[in-house]
Amino acid sequence: MIKLYLSLSVLLGINIWAILSGTSLANFINYPGIAVVLVPGSLYAVAGTKELKLRVCKFSDGAVLGGWIGTLIGAIMILGNSDFNNWQENIPPASAIMLLTVFYGYLVKAMCFLIAENLPEIKGE
Repeated sequence: MIKLYLSLSVLLGINIWAILSGTSLANFINYPGIAVVLVPGSLYAVAGTKELKLRVCKFSDGAVLGGWIGTLIGAIMILGNSDFNNWQENIPPASAIMLLTVFYGYLVKAMCFLIAENLPEIKGE
């Protein structure tokens, strides 16, 4: 279990270090984006089998799918509401927020992989 905690700490630490070396952590927090990733992940997890390892893997699949759907929603919103006379001011920050959902999805997938690989094996069911 110590291997799991150490792996998750290193994964999150490296990502936070990379974020802080370039910008503020606040630029990487978007609550609707987090919801768009975690809700489908949760739905995938509860819709599957009862095996814990498989549920964790399904959660990660749902999170990545939610991340890509969130990116498409963001792209549609950007293009649907753009004022192309001054797009240089509006599109870069909106694009950054749009891409956060993919980042969240793959970060969740990486964390779920570490969790699933470190779960104890259940013998004899």
